[in-house]
Amino acid sequence: VLGERVELLKDSITPGMITACYKNSSSWWIMARLDGTPCYALLSLDRDSFSFVKRMCFGSDLTGRNDISGSSEFSPNRKYYAHYLTGNGIYVFNFNDVTGELSNYRKIDKYGIDNYYGRICFSPDSRLLYLFSSGHIIQFDLLSADINQSGIIIDSFKFDPMNENFASYFSGKIGPDGRIYVGGLGAHKYLSVINRPNCRGADCDFRKQSIELPSRN
Repeated sequence: VLGERVELLKDSITPGMITACYKNSSSWWIMARLDGTPCYALLSLDRDSFSFVKRMCFGSDLTGRNDISGSSEFSPNRKYYAHYLTGNGIYVFNFNDVTGELSNYRKIDKYGIDNYYGRICFSPDSRLLYLFSSGHIIQFDLLSADINQSGIIIDSFKFDPMNENFASYFSGKIGPDGRIYVGGLGAHKYLSVINRPNCRGADCDFRKQSIELPSRN
């Protein structure tokens, strides 16, 4: 039964930047990046209520129109929150899954990647962060003293507009078997696979075009 509509937050939310993780068996944290600002809105959802908790701001990194594309993720262990703005880079925070507090703000620069579209994905053990940015897959170690310098290019390729079977490295998601499955942007016939995503560098066992799809995606 629908109840009375209640306004929780009146602000501009960055497209594609709302994500959630569970607090316990019956409630969730919801994080939304606010558009064009270095601020984040935290909300709480449980079986009986939906509420705005707090607004958190860090630094003065005004992103403007670069907010238009990207992704945000909580790590599987709920100890990190990260988001990727395609024009700016990756923003990583420690996350307190009890209080919902963000802390220890760090920015990973674009790493020389100018491709516009992309997504991020944590490794199953939450230590590594993968960036899928059109022509590249880059792996970062969140426990490194310098996350920027920890970047390892796992694979890269030159986009071929005539190849309808393989479009790009656009996004990766952890599957039920613990592997990361990598899809492209635009029509493509194959998924690539990271077989051991908890391992550093070439040991992660990346396999390009590993799984053929039943039709073009």
